[in-house]
Amino acid sequence: MDQSVPTPTATQDDDAYPGATMPKIVIFSIVGSLMMTMLLQALFQTVLSTALPKIIISLHGLDRFTWVMTAYFLGMTAIVPIVGRLSDQFGARRFLLAGVVIFIGGTLLGGFANSMDVLIAARAIQGIGGGMGMTLVMIALGDLFSPKDRGRWQGLFGATFGVASIVGPVIGGWFTDNGPLVGGFVTEATRWRWIFFAMVPVGLLTFAALWRYMPATRGKSHDGPRMPLYKRIDLAGAVLSTSGTVTLLLALVWGGQPQHGWGSVEVLSLFASAAILFAAFIAVERVVASPLLPLILFTDRSYIGNALIALSAGTAMMGIATYMPLFMQNVLGMTATSSGATITPMMLSFITGATISGFLVGRFGHYRRAAMVAAIILLVGGGMLALMTPQSSVSHAVVAIVIAGLGIGSMFPLITLLAQASAPRHLLGAATANVTYFRSTGQVMGVAVVGTVVTHSLAVRLGGPTPTNLLGLPTEPLGFAIIDGFMVVVAAGVIALLATTLLREPAATAERRERA
Repeated sequence: MDQSVPTPTATQDDDAYPGATMPKIVIFSIVGSLMMTMLLQALFQTVLSTALPKIIISLHGLDRFTWVMTAYFLGMTAIVPIVGRLSDQFGARRFLLAGVVIFIGGTLLGGFANSMDVLIAARAIQGIGGGMGMTLVMIALGDLFSPKDRGRWQGLFGATFGVASIVGPVIGGWFTDNGPLVGGFVTEATRWRWIFFAMVPVGLLTFAALWRYMPATRGKSHDGPRMPLYKRIDLAGAVLSTSGTVTLLLALVWGGQPQHGWGSVEVLSLFASAAILFAAFIAVERVVASPLLPLILFTDRSYIGNALIALSAGTAMMGIATYMPLFMQNVLGMTATSSGATITPMMLSFITGATISGFLVGRFGHYRRAAMVAAIILLVGGGMLALMTPQSSVSHAVVAIVIAGLGIGSMFPLITLLAQASAPRHLLGAATANVTYFRSTGQVMGVAVVGTVVTHSLAVRLGGPTPTNLLGLPTEPLGFAIIDGFMVVVAAGVIALLATTLLREPAATAERRERA
């Protein structure tokens, strides 16, 4: 397709999409390789959750506990808007392959980590690769399929994300309890290393599948090949966006740590720096020839509402996924494997919600109603979590996370579908990447903000600083501290519900854009 000609919008003829004319075997091959990418990189969002108690004991890092999860999302969040816009300009295939290579490198480093700092660095590298892969998978689906067909495919990928989240805690728990011993390197206390080593062959297989089946694609941006390369790449925007994102997320994480605190000079300085960097970023985006973030997207209130829902869904998901295993193991006394198994019902409900909402919205539309129902379900589940006590039964906890998982799962495909259906097709990558950015930021907030509440509540209940090790820690104060943290999930449900009032159906958004 001649890139100097405007690409059809998402509301135009379905035949403009390659998926309408490709043979089924080709479609299944491409989709299969993309699913492998999603499965591998989504797996590492939760696979360490059941291993973290043993990792903390092994590497002595309860004070940096949240960083093992946060570093992954920090790397992911920083790269998402950059790679999304680059895919609009240059196509997705090369960036998908590069993302898998980066991910494998971080995975190897994590397996050999001999300190908490090295493990955190490995997780950040994994996050960069994972952010590239998972964002580009959803962009590739938008490139291939028309809006009416995306629902079932993205529902399927939402289910794939859920499967990864199901098997992640179980795999992590199994390797933590049963991984083979290797001399003095992998001992009883460091069996968790196999979580990383076992995934390297899977990463190589994923790379091979993408190399074989993922077609080379040309950029669909209006910039055109005649524009000089240095003008097509918004380098200043990329630097400012990355710097602002890292600074903001550092402020969120450090604010929840006892050695800093929200009112400390360091944290307040980081927040101020982030505000300045983002202000400079917006100023640059208004004048550059090919902005990293097309500001026209945010002239639509529906896109803003969708971004808030993405932020809330990410916060709720990781708040539960990170702290529920800790509650199961160190309050209810379950093993790592058993606590992983109890998370499975939540992820099954996540898959159910993603599959059903993707299918129904693809078939009937009604994005706003579907998002509203999903937010109400999340709010009910979060409320049940916040009403637990350290003496609550396992069944109470499981029912609560099943309901919350159903609500979160229903939101995930809606976020991408609404972004892609309401944006011009030549901005599909940027629109998809930026709602993914908000979801990833929410995931960091879920770990950081819930961690802040847990750490503060535990310190208050113990009458002193938060200990750096779980050994010998009384279960009741820890249990109540984690339950206090689940109030953040309730707040996320409230914000998501309020944000649905901003949504318009994509057809109305497209009509408004055409009039403008």
